[in-house]
Amino acid sequence: MKITSTEIIPYDIPLIKTFKNSLSSKSTQKSLVLVLTTDEGFTGMSSIEPDSPNYSEETWYEIKEITTREFFPILLSEDPQNIEQINTRMNDKIYGHFMSKSLVETALFDLNAKKNQTQVYKFIGGDSLRPIPLIGWIGISEADQIVSETKHFLDEGFECIKYKISNNVEDTIENIRSVRKQFGYEFEIR
Repeated sequence: MKITSTEIIPYDIPLIKTFKNSLSSKSTQKSLVLVLTTDEGFTGMSSIEPDSPNYSEETWYEIKEITTREFFPILLSEDPQNIEQINTRMNDKIYGHFMSKSLVETALFDLNAKKNQTQVYKFIGGDSLRPIPLIGWIGISEADQIVSETKHFLDEGFECIKYKISNNVEDTIENIRSVRKQFGYEFEIR
């Protein structure tokens, strides 16, 4: 089996509402979707959603350029089952750029799981012995919006919520007090 086609597709994911943190406000999340196809008709896909500059290791543009320019030539005509060999070749080609490399590696895992007619989590080792907690993120907003979003996450079963804080420390403290007063201490705050 050989990889015969590589494609990277830029995509803007619309967010349910504008998300605000101390660095920026956004209503969409830039994403890159990688598609690898083989001569046997198997397709592996992955995506990556880097955050704003100065927050993620690589920008959206850097991931697109590094993957296309440096890694596509490595992938073409390679057997996608040789994940470790491909990782070694990517590491030899360019230092760092771990987000770009993870985009490729995840697509390889997806492709191989499909070839083996299984799910990715089974292909890479099976069930975890413990559940992986999900963390709800709430951006900088007004107090009533923070309370509403907290309720939503708690109703959905989240046990931890990360609140983005503003430069106004007093408002932030008051917002957290309001959340604790209304919902108690049965969930973790970050």
